[in-house]
Amino acid sequence: MESPPDQEARCQILHDFSTNLFVEASAGSGKTHSLVSRIVEGLAVGLVIASETAVVTFTRKAAAELRGRVRLRLESLSRDEIDPKRQENLSNAITNLGDMFIGTIHSFCGRLLREHPVAAGVSPGFLESDEVEDVRLRLVVFRNYLESAEGMRLVSHLSEAQMSPRDLHDALAKVCEYSEVEFPCEVIALPDAKAGWEALGQFAAELEPLLPPSLAKDSKCGIQDTADRFLRRLSKVR
Repeated sequence: MESPPDQEARCQILHDFSTNLFVEASAGSGKTHSLVSRIVEGLAVGLVIASETAVVTFTRKAAAELRGRVRLRLESLSRDEIDPKRQENLSNAITNLGDMFIGTIHSFCGRLLREHPVAAGVSPGFLESDEVEDVRLRLVVFRNYLESAEGMRLVSHLSEAQMSPRDLHDALAKVCEYSEVEFPCEVIALPDAKAGWEALGQFAAELEPLLPPSLAKDSKCGIQDTADRFLRRLSKVR
């Protein structure tokens, strides 16, 4: 079989433990396989110590998959290894694999904080919030803000624009998700709502005659369904 064009880089990933490497490649090109091979080879030659190694991923699913692949690879090599020293290192790695951290960024940071709670100024029994808890806490903080003087002014402005705080939930989620991004913000005059309503009314007047008196229950026309819902919603808010 012909070697891949990046074989030299793959060999470096597998054997060069004196260099910090950054690997960037497309999906399905073997990044995880190379990472597992590098970890296992480091354990086999004794340059990587399980209890002193951290493998950090972004998701729990990826961490579980990586942990399983490392163990399977270690066990596979251990069965076939003939070099006594490598065999000993592989056996020790399998025994002490539980001491190697393989997990998410959040769990890694949580582990560090639990090991040094006093220095970090946190309670030793704290828990990381999951995505559901994160959304709940975000909405609690937002509701508390709306009860403040500044929040009350925001609610008043939203009311003038015929909006509610709920209309800001998606925008709030984006700002929280991308906290490192500086979103531009400027104060502008409210648009002329009267002109907007008049334009919508004119559009509805032209649209309504184009629709049948009633839509068939088994109709699959998405355009007619959208137009019908638009007219019904417009009649409720006008």
